[in-house]
Amino acid sequence: MSNTDLLSTGSYLKSEGTDKSTELENINTKEIGKVVYANGLEILWNVAEGSLKIINKSYQEEAKKINNTKNQGHNKDKETTILLAESNQVNISTNLFAHYSYYIQRLKNGNPVDRLIVKASTFDSISVQKIIYYITYGTIEYSLNEVGLISRVATSFEMPSILNDIEVSLVSFGSYTPQLLAKILSIVSHEDYLITIRGKKNVLKVVNEHLTKFLSSNAFLTVSPSAVVNLLSYDKLKVIDEVEAFRIAIYYLVNGNNQLYADPILNCIRYSNITDIEMKAIIHICEAYNDAYIKKCLGYYIEEYLRHETIGKHGENRNMNTLCKRTFGNGSVSVTMKGLEKKSIKLSKSNGF
Repeated sequence: MSNTDLLSTGSYLKSEGTDKSTELENINTKEIGKVVYANGLEILWNVAEGSLKIINKSYQEEAKKINNTKNQGHNKDKETTILLAESNQVNISTNLFAHYSYYIQRLKNGNPVDRLIVKASTFDSISVQKIIYYITYGTIEYSLNEVGLISRVATSFEMPSILNDIEVSLVSFGSYTPQLLAKILSIVSHEDYLITIRGKKNVLKVVNEHLTKFLSSNAFLTVSPSAVVNLLSYDKLKVIDEVEAFRIAIYYLVNGNNQLYADPILNCIRYSNITDIEMKAIIHICEAYNDAYIKKCLGYYIEEYLRHETIGKHGENRNMNTLCKRTFGNGSVSVTMKGLEKKSIKLSKSNGF
């Protein structure tokens, strides 16, 4: 494993509000730059390439300390062999590995052997090697396409500090294009990647800050359905009411040809927080889109309302959860979504649907 193959990664951030400074190498495009956190963690980012590099000097110092004391006292260091796919393997100091991995700690304490053998053949070999290189040399480099594979390894080996560094890097870019927002939102929403709730929350905060720009772009239609569910379930989503949230949902469902995900996405709308006027607005919007399947799915959620509408009694809805009322928006989502709706509905009518 050469030094050029694997470059840098970060250190554990104990608070979400850690101070940071940002340096831009290209002020005009804001595509390349570096973030330095107060604890010394350095994250280099490239928006155009979707790549990240993290440098953590504290990891380098820890590796040196363990190496200098490996043959001293009763805690003499031993080696762990990690078995990778295709009969490959990598060796690492057991004490160093156990310092970052709670899983290895348990194996080490329960197995007083000269060499631990750990099977990792089901994981991506490059991702395993990058993590091992990172905790040995304090540096790692990866693309956004690799984040899920690396985070899955870190979580499976119970390495919270490593996972935290990877998650922090996702919200360390100096600028965010709609395409980048779509990418990181889909990454943290992928269940197999095992991203933490804090990691998801921090990415949602970034997307929320750029919400209207994101919704106005075609990139929004490329995100995964689970990403839309996470976005629409966010308590602090910058919508003025649930009508705006519904506009986002139905636009994604129809224009992204994602009708089959109508049920879980419509479940994100908090119907219990909707007034009669707002309910009528939602029904009107749904009628305008004229998608029979979505109308049917919406009907399941508001069937009690529809049944009692004529007698003036507000019926129950079918939400899985009753959640807080959202009033964080300023109306800009309505302006954005109404413009998109107008174009979408006009195009639909011109195509004869």
